[in-house]
Amino acid sequence: MGGRTAEDAVYELLGEPARTPALVSGRARSAPQPFQHRAWTADLGTVDFLKQREVLGVRLFAVAFEAEHDRHGFMQMAILVRADRIGGVWIARRITGASGSGELPSTAPRVKLGGSWGRHGFCGGGRVEPAGADVARVRLRFANGVELDDDTGGGWVLFFTDRPVERPNALVELLEPSGELISSFDWPWSPDLPEELRRRIRA
Repeated sequence: MGGRTAEDAVYELLGEPARTPALVSGRARSAPQPFQHRAWTADLGTVDFLKQREVLGVRLFAVAFEAEHDRHGFMQMAILVRADRIGGVWIARRITGASGSGELPSTAPRVKLGGSWGRHGFCGGGRVEPAGADVARVRLRFANGVELDDDTGGGWVLFFTDRPVERPNALVELLEPSGELISSFDWPWSPDLPEELRRRIRA
C-alpha cells in the first residue's frame, strides 16, 4: 500500500463500507467516519475525477460515478471530497453541509454550493449552472473579510480556507472573464436574513 496518493484515498472512500475511514497506507489515528448512513454502493470502474485542486496542502475533488442505491436502483452520482495527508497516509472524506442558491430566479446563473464552516475555516464547492452565461470564476465573500475564488474549469468550483468564517457565511458572485459581475446570492440563504447583515456582506 506504500506510495499511494490522494486519488487512491478517494477510491478507498468510495469502496469501503460506510463506517470505515479511508486509509491509504500505514497507520493513522482515528478520523471522522466518511459515510454514517450510506444507502448506495459505488461502481469504482466508473469513477470520473471532474475537477481537482490543492489548497494549503488539502486536496479537493469533484467526483462522478455510477452507484446502486438500495431504494432507487442504479443512478449517476457526483460528490465533493477532501483528502488530508496525516503522517504517512492520505484520508479522504466527503464534503457536506448547507447548500442552495437563495432567491435567484430558476433561469439565473448559479452555483449549487455546499460546504461546512466555523472556527476550523470553510471547505466546500459545487456545480456551476451558467444558464448560457460565460461564467469564468466564482468568488465567495465572507462577512468577516475572508474572500475565496476559483475558476469554473470542469463545470465545478472548489474552495478551502483554514481561516475562521462567520455564519451567515458569504456573498457568492459569478464573474465573467473580464471580472464583471453576472449574478450573486447570499449563502447559506435565509429569507429572514437581517438587512443590516446583508449590507455588511455586500460592502
